Amino acid sequence: MGVLFLPVKTDIIREVALVNKNMEIINKHKTGITFGFLISSFHLFWSILVALGVAQVFLDFIFNIHMLEVPITVMPFNIVKALVLIIVTFVVGYIFGWLMAFFWNKCFKEK
Repeated sequence: MGVLFLPVKTDIIREVALVNKNMEIINKHKTGITFGFLISSFHLFWSILVALGVAQVFLDFIFNIHMLEVPITVMPFNIVKALVLIIVTFVVGYIFGWLMAFFWNKCFKEK
C-alpha cells in the first residue's frame, strides 16, 4: 500500500526542484518602480482622504477596530506636504523594491 504513495511524493519533490531551477532574475529597476508606485499610491489615497475631509473618520474607524484609542488629529490638507509624502514614499518604495530584487537575484542566481 505504501508504494502507491511513493510516486505522489516524488512528483512533489520533482515539482519543487523544477520551481527552484526555473527561478528567474528579477529586473531591479522594474521591481523598484513597482514597489514605489504601490507604496506611494497608498499615500496618494491617504492624501485624497485628507483633502476630502474624511481622513479623521477613516483613522478613527481603523483605530477602533484595532481596539486602540490614540489621540491623533488629522491636520488640514496641504498640497506641498501631500506631494512630499507621495514622492518620499515612492523613493523609499523604489529602494526597498530594488533591494528585494538585488537579494532575490543573489539568492537564486544559477551556479
